[in-house]
Order: sequence, then structure tokens, then C-alpha cells
Amino acid sequence: MIYLTYDSENPSFWFGLEREILQNGFPGNADGGVFLFWRTAPTLMLGRYQNAASEIHREYARQHGIRIVRRLTGGGTIYTDPGSWQFSFIREERENRIDFREFIQPVADGLRRMGLAVEMNARNDLLTDGRKFCGNAQHHGGGRVLHHGSILFDTDIEEMTRCLTVDSEKIISKGIRSVRQRVVNLKTRFGEAMDAEEFRDRLLRFLLPPGTERRAVAPEEVLRVEQNHAPLFDSWDWVFGAAPDFQVTKRKRLAGGTLEVHLNLARGVIADCRVTGDFFFAGNIGAVTERLKGCRYDEHSVYAAIADVMREQPFYQISAEEFVSCVV
Repeated sequence: MIYLTYDSENPSFWFGLEREILQNGFPGNADGGVFLFWRTAPTLMLGRYQNAASEIHREYARQHGIRIVRRLTGGGTIYTDPGSWQFSFIREERENRIDFREFIQPVADGLRRMGLAVEMNARNDLLTDGRKFCGNAQHHGGGRVLHHGSILFDTDIEEMTRCLTVDSEKIISKGIRSVRQRVVNLKTRFGEAMDAEEFRDRLLRFLLPPGTERRAVAPEEVLRVEQNHAPLFDSWDWVFGAAPDFQVTKRKRLAGGTLEVHLNLARGVIADCRVTGDFFFAGNIGAVTERLKGCRYDEHSVYAAIADVMREQPFYQISAEEFVSCVV
């Protein structure tokens, strides 16, 4: 594994670097993949399948200079700033399924070695004392997997709450009253004074295997990312242009996340379909939505249309039956 470093707080650069590696392979032919550990200026990161209009306070973000970007990975919207750390694992795909544990476990073990009590919940978040400090998401494609994680160390949680539109169903299902009650900054959990840079350095000593190669992103790689990839993540079409405008919208909160299905119907047949939410999906969501186009709008027809795709369990913790119940 190669640990790539670069001095940038621009989220679009880091997303662009991930995309460059996903599309064109690993620098230096790193058989064990690539690891990134990075942070951003104040930023709202939308999940791949989310509807921006229902997730963020866009005007507040604009007035306060908070970047808005959309990730390649699924999951929910997060707020990041220089007090939080992001990590990325990119490696060859062993099988096309979502598996969080192999990427989260080394991070959890490293934090435990630093003296922190760490647990993992069913959503594959990391918690301490029952409060979340790390969320995770994945993207699969092109024979490679990208795993994202975000660690709250000294994040401005007040700003986070002002930026995000919190789903009332999520609050009810988790038995909480506010974002503040369910998240925690790790800085408050260490008994000694520690800044964000020292936290990074100490965690990496425990996290990276012995012999891990460390190197800076080369100037020609920076140029390639800035020219060919980073602009996508700043583009209006990518961040906002995909907002759904459909006749019928059905929504459910499931164990695997919130699922919204947007449909255009013509004479009882699905003419168009879009799926949004904070779920995780292995592969291309079009494999599901394309099969629904031209399908009769009834449970039997919808199930028959997607049954072969859903056998591979592309949705994380969402069954075929649950998906159908959100369509019809």
C-alpha cells in the first residue's frame, strides 16, 4: 500500500485524485492499493444518490462560504472542516459487494491503541460512549473499490447543525433530539492537549502497516487531477443538476438507509424512474432503474423486473422486497 500525501484543503482535488486512481490505476503499481488521509475547508459533502434540495441549507452555505460538493460514494451528507479528517482506501475489487469492516477495522484498532473505547454500529459508523465520530461510505466500479471515512476530531458541530437538514424520521428512529446529542469530537475524549495534526500523526503510526511507502503526489499527477477530474466536483450539473422532478415520489426509512423512488407514470406503466437517498449501492444504480422503465406499475411486475439484479444484493441492507415496497 502507498500512502499518498498532498497539502490541499480543496475537497474537489481529493475527490478528483480518487477518481484518477479509480479510472487509471495506482501510482507506482501499488499492489496493496492507495491510502489517503486529508482534510478540507468548510464543506458540505452530498452522498452520490442524494437530492441536494432536501439535505442542506443551501443559502446558509452560500452566505458563509461553505463549499458544496457531491461524492462518488453513497451514504448521507456530512459537514467537514479543518477540524475533521477524511481517509480513503482505494484497492482492486475482490468481489462486487459492500464490505465496510475490512476498511474500518484498522482505523478502530488504531484508535483503541491510542486509548479510545471504540464500537461499530449496524450502519458501520464508529462510536465512542454511544456517540458517533466516524461515518463511512463506498463506491465500486471499474474493478476497484473506494472506501471513504470521516473522523470528527475538532469539528465545528454548531456550524454542522446549521448547514444540514436533519431527517425527522432518522431522529425518531434513533431516539435522539438533535445532531449534537449523537455526535462527538474525539478531542474531548483524550485526556491530554492534542491538536488535529498531532492526532493525525499518532493515528497513522498505529494505522499504517510497517513498510508502508509514503510519498507526495507528483506535480504531473496534481496537474492531471486539476485538469481532468477536480472540475467535475465543482460543476453545477454534478452537484445540483440531477435533482428529481417526477409525478410520484415514495419514501421509506429502512435498515440500510432512506430510500426515495421518483416515478413518471404513463397509462399504468413506469415511463421514467430515479432512486435517491442515503443508501449504499455496489455498482451502477442504473442497473435497477433501467429495468423499471416500461414496467407495469404493480408489485408482481416490479419484482419480476428487478429480481435478477437484486440477487446480487447490490443495496446494502435493503432487500428486493423492501425495494419493491417503496416503488409500489
